[in-house]
Amino acid sequence: MMKGHAIVGVLLIGARLSLAAFCRSNDPCWPSMDDWKMLNNSINGNLILLQPPMKECWLAKSEDLCQALFTNSSNADWRSSIPSAYNLPFWESDPLSGAMCFPRTDATAHWVAVGDCPRGGTPYYGVAVKNSSHISSALKFAQDKNIRIVIKSSGHDMQGRSAGDKDSLMIWMSTFTGVKIQNFSTGCSGSIPLPAITSIGGTRFGQLYKAADAAGYVVVGGTSRTVCPAGGWIQSGGHSPLSSFLGLGVDQVLQFTAVLADRTEVTASPCNRADLFWALRGGGGGSFAVVTSVTFRLHPKRPLSALRASVYLTSPTSLPFFARLLPLVSRLSQSGAGVALGGYLTADWDGGRPRVTVDFLLNSSLAAAAPALMGLIPGQEAHLDEYPSFYDWHRDRFPWDSPEPAGYSYNWPSRLVPRGMCEDDDGVAGLAAALAAMHQDPNAQITVAMVAGAGVSARGA
Repeated sequence: MMKGHAIVGVLLIGARLSLAAFCRSNDPCWPSMDDWKMLNNSINGNLILLQPPMKECWLAKSEDLCQALFTNSSNADWRSSIPSAYNLPFWESDPLSGAMCFPRTDATAHWVAVGDCPRGGTPYYGVAVKNSSHISSALKFAQDKNIRIVIKSSGHDMQGRSAGDKDSLMIWMSTFTGVKIQNFSTGCSGSIPLPAITSIGGTRFGQLYKAADAAGYVVVGGTSRTVCPAGGWIQSGGHSPLSSFLGLGVDQVLQFTAVLADRTEVTASPCNRADLFWALRGGGGGSFAVVTSVTFRLHPKRPLSALRASVYLTSPTSLPFFARLLPLVSRLSQSGAGVALGGYLTADWDGGRPRVTVDFLLNSSLAAAAPALMGLIPGQEAHLDEYPSFYDWHRDRFPWDSPEPAGYSYNWPSRLVPRGMCEDDDGVAGLAAALAAMHQDPNAQITVAMVAGAGVSARGA
């Protein structure tokens, strides 16, 4: 085992946890303007002065501009293109005081600048990465000046791991993009060339899906087209609607390239820096290295069926519905090789009524099971549609000609539920009761993601 490489990762984690040891902007050790100019020169002028995403509302004092900014604040495409914006605006606030810059409505319901515009958690500076040498220069500067580093791609991390504070130096990956399709071999013993796609730095899933489909393939990815495949998604496991078919995102990785804390760029594969390869596939975004590219295996396009239904519950509780649904879904998702049921189940409230939305993908082996699923929702509106590929389903289910929603005002904890909870009466009863109890809150939203089936179990999950 290559212990030296693992230690590099541990040192980086340790530095991020010891926040009190970092230099702050009000300390004598904070870099001078000449220091920042030197950094800018070393990265070809790609140092950017950051401001809160809504700051222009205060600077322009324009109601129209404030309204436009507020409209964009719920647009994931806009948020992911702004270095200081996050999918959940909560992470733009100051981590200690909670202060953040956001316009307010006046008496005429116009969005206007009220009070001041605190910097919140927006760093003073960021590096708009164009190549790996910019990452190395940013790391060296941060180490020399004892400044905390924060690594951000599109800012979708629900736990805020791509967010920092105003005294951080941001490494912004969204300006470092590219896609390459090739027959790829890791060079490991026994490996053979496989159809593969390489995603550079801040490339979005939308770009990958389009390129893979045009070449006759599908790549395992998430539901959001604005998420970066090489960022926190893959480094935290990589759930996908296709996981039950083809496995998790981490099961698709053939190779990483990354910059380590010691500023060297390395390649990690099953036979080259295997410990780093293992750590990057689930160890958490930005924990062990700055990932500059990831190469995924591709799969042939295949037709899919999609079942979508919204169930408005008439019972005072959703317990009976969950008690019927959970064992059926578990049984179908584990019913044999070649069978796959993937997707999501969401429980929320709509217009004062409890609602459960079923959003499942089924492969051809499971299409015959659709009536059993639809039988759970008699009298409710349900659709079973056929699609020639995942790309076609994605463009229809999450219309690409409309803004992708973002800007939610909630935090999103998560739990892994073992398969056994759905395989015996006591487990089903306990899980159904827990979901039903959470569903009693009209302000709560519950999302159950299917991470089960032949595609996952075949890989030892």
